[in-house]
Amino acid sequence: MIKNNIKLAFCWTVTIFGSPLNLASRLESVAENDQIIISPYVKDLIQSEFKLLRFVPKDSIRAYPDIDVVYEVTG
Repeated sequence: MIKNNIKLAFCWTVTIFGSPLNLASRLESVAENDQIIISPYVKDLIQSEFKLLRFVPKDSIRAYPDIDVVYEVTG
């Protein structure tokens, strides 16, 4: 992920782009209202702290064909 600070007139703007942000956007697009969807990588990091439910998206996650199962944070 690349973070870039840009100074415009009297304020700073932060721009973030890259693969992690792209994946987050794709996961957001498969989530329903009030649903938190995370990748298998994030699941491995937080599974001992939160209740997770396996979630299979209706369509594949564009640009990430290797991710066929994601997880919903339920509690």
